[in-house]
Amino acid sequence: MKFDLSTLNLQQSSTKDIVFTIDSKNLKTGTFKMNEPLNFKGILKCLDQIIYIDGVVSGLLYLNCSRCLDEVEYPLDLEIHEKLTYDIDNRDDDFIFIDTEVIDLQEIIENNINFSLPMKILCTEKCKGLCPVCGINKNHDSCHCDDDVIDPRLEKLKELFSNTEEV
Repeated sequence: MKFDLSTLNLQQSSTKDIVFTIDSKNLKTGTFKMNEPLNFKGILKCLDQIIYIDGVVSGLLYLNCSRCLDEVEYPLDLEIHEKLTYDIDNRDDDFIFIDTEVIDLQEIIENNINFSLPMKILCTEKCKGLCPVCGINKNHDSCHCDDDVIDPRLEKLKELFSNTEEV
């Protein structure tokens, strides 16, 4: 959702209630999927030429398990707190520097979602993952592949440590 900041009075304190949905067809990221739109409800306020975005985005995301790649439901209820400024002197990690009158709220929210997602998500704690040889999902099927595949670059180390003689 694009928002025109010229509708806010940047010189005085002003607020604007914002409610919108993020549909999957409008997503700019490929990190997650969703079957239903995400809902954002918040406020946009201006104080001392700093624009504050405060709100909550909620919905249900679908991520892939880090071990077996099965789809995992991930409920989202994320608070968004961002500060935007035109002032180049405030250009640091706490502020988003803007140089235009129109901001893309959806992009800001998507970035917050991406940063909040866990680095590793599992379908279950006991997920067996994929077979490194044949690629079968070990949670659904079994295979008879040899799991002791040794990297040929490290094979000589195995020979070195297989000797039972002590020095």
